[in-house]
Amino acid sequence: MILETERLYLREMNQGDFHSLCRILQDNDTMYAYEGAFSDAEVQEWLDRQISRYQKWDFGLWAVILKETNEMIGQCGLTMQPWKDREVLEIGYLFERRYWHKGYATEAARVCKQYAFEILKADEVCSIIRDTNIASQNVAIRNGMVVKDSWVKHYRGVDMTHDRYVAIRSLSEKMKTQGIDLVLFIGQSNMAGRGIVSAQWPQEAPKLIDGAAWEYRAITAPDRLMPLEEPFGVDENTADGINDVFADHEKAKTGSLVTAFCNAYYEETGRVIVGVSASKGGSTITEWLPDDPLRTGYFMDMLHRIQMAEAYLHKENIPVRRRFAVWSQGESDGDNGTTKDEYKVLFHSFWEALSEIVDELFLIKTGNCNIEGCHDRYIPIQMSQEEIAREEKNVCIVSRAFGGMLENGLMKDAFHYYQHGYNICGKEAGKNVAMYFTDRNI
Repeated sequence: MILETERLYLREMNQGDFHSLCRILQDNDTMYAYEGAFSDAEVQEWLDRQISRYQKWDFGLWAVILKETNEMIGQCGLTMQPWKDREVLEIGYLFERRYWHKGYATEAARVCKQYAFEILKADEVCSIIRDTNIASQNVAIRNGMVVKDSWVKHYRGVDMTHDRYVAIRSLSEKMKTQGIDLVLFIGQSNMAGRGIVSAQWPQEAPKLIDGAAWEYRAITAPDRLMPLEEPFGVDENTADGINDVFADHEKAKTGSLVTAFCNAYYEETGRVIVGVSASKGGSTITEWLPDDPLRTGYFMDMLHRIQMAEAYLHKENIPVRRRFAVWSQGESDGDNGTTKDEYKVLFHSFWEALSEIVDELFLIKTGNCNIEGCHDRYIPIQMSQEEIAREEKNVCIVSRAFGGMLENGLMKDAFHYYQHGYNICGKEAGKNVAMYFTDRNI
C-alpha cells in the first residue's frame, strides 16, 4: 500500500489488474477525453508504462482500491508529463464509470497532492485536463488547483486543447507563515479599468509576477483564491449591488491598474496581496455611503465581499497582516458639479465608515476631463483630494499620474485611459504604498 484515505487505499498496479483496468480504459464514456476506448494492446501498454514508472520514479498511476469491497475502482497517482518545453509533475485520475459522482476521485487526488508536497517535496503539482472534460476540471478545483496555462497536445491523431491546473506548495506555506495583505480596490471606472491597446499605445497589462497576488472572488469563486488576472474583477457583479456592466449586458471591465500595482508592491516588499474587486463605473461619492439615499447598495456589497474574504482566509489559516484600500473616484462628482467642500464632507462620512474595515486608504488622484472646453472640470475634486490627504488620518495620495495623461495623449476617450496609462499609474501607486509602510516601519 502506498497511500490511504478514509474509504480508499492506493497501491502499485500489477499484471493481475489487467481486467480491472480494461473495465476503465475500454469504456467509451470513461475514455471520451482520449477519443475513445482502448484496445487490449493499448491497455497492456498503459499498464506496462505504469510499472516502468514505479521502477524509474517510485511513483506512477496507482490502483485505487475501495476498502469496503477490496475492488479496484480506478487509478490515481503521480506521473511526469511533457508540457511545452519541460516536464511537470502531474496528478492523474481515471475511474470506472459506475463509481463516478461519489467523491472518490477528489479523495484520491487530494492524498496524492499531499504525497507530492510532503514526500516528494515538490514545489508545484498540476493536473493536465482536456478543455472539454468538465468533471475532471471540477476534481482539480476541489483539489485546490487553479488554471495556469493551456497547450494543444496531439494524441491519437487529434489536436486537443488542454488546461494545466496547478497547486503550489511554497506559496501556500509562505501565505500561512508570513501572511498576506488584504486589499480592497474600490471606486469608479478608472479603478474598475477600461484599458485597451492601440497602434500608438500597444502595451498590454503586465504579466503578474508569480506568487505576487491572488484574487478573492466573493461573487464567482468564494471557496478559493484565484491568481489575479486582467481584466481584474470582470465577473464580480451582483444585481443588487456592484454591477459593472453596460446596459446591453456587455462586460465593462477591459483592463485595470491592479496588476501593475501588485507587481510594484511585491517588488518593494515581497508581500503577497489578496485583492478584492469592488468598483462601479459612473458612481458618485454619495452612492458609496452606507446610508446612500439612492440605495445602490455599493457600500454594503463591498462590506460583504471583504467580510467573505476575511472568513475564507481565517478558515484556511492564512493570517492577514495589513488591511488597506486603494481608491480611485471623483470624475462623476466633477461631472455633477460637486464643490470642493461638498466632496470633502461626503468623503469624510465615507472614510469614517470604511475605516472600520481597513486601516489605510490610498488615493489615486483624479485626472482631467478630455472634452474640449471642459479640461478643468475636475479641479474642485482634485483640490478636495489634496486637502483630504493632508487632513484625514491614514489617507494618502499615492499617484497623481492620471493628471498627466491628457497632455501625453494617453486618454482613450473623455474619461478613461489606454492600458499603458493604467500601467503607469498602478506601478507608481504600488511603489508609493510600499514606501508608505517602509517609512513608518509598519
